Amino acid sequence: MITPGDPPLKAQVRGSTLNLAWQGISGATHQLLWSSNLVDWLPYGPPIVGTNGPMSLTLPLGEGPRKFFRFTRSP
Repeated sequence: MITPGDPPLKAQVRGSTLNLAWQGISGATHQLLWSSNLVDWLPYGPPIVGTNGPMSLTLPLGEGPRKFFRFTRSP
């Protein structure tokens, strides 16, 4: 889980996409999770290994149920 002091996650909607950006932490695994009900969370894509540099994901926005996202990091 991201804790106070972790690099901030920036989110920006551009047209029909959601762009997420953060500073990767070398050796850490970053995972985006999604939910439609804020109770059941599922991985959104595979885990991403940190690069000790800028990292980003672009997600399509479309029709369908509302989605909530949560970002986690494992050391």
